[in-house]
Amino acid sequence: MSQTFFHSVFVIFFALFAVIRVYFQWRARLVQGQVEYKEGKLNIALRALVGAIFFLGVLFYIVRPQVLA
Repeated sequence: MSQTFFHSVFVIFFALFAVIRVYFQWRARLVQGQVEYKEGKLNIALRALVGAIFFLGVLFYIVRPQVLA
């Protein structure tokens, strides 16, 4: 299978899952209102940091897949 095909499918699925997540989060807030998080601020900050690092890796793969191949 060509690398371009795999890359295109990856980008499509990634975008699709992001849209689905945003849609269902929006619907949940309409029904239940604003959500209160019971997690500590340190855990939220660490999760955001680790998530940002992984997300940057995914974005880098979307933009320059030949570097990571």
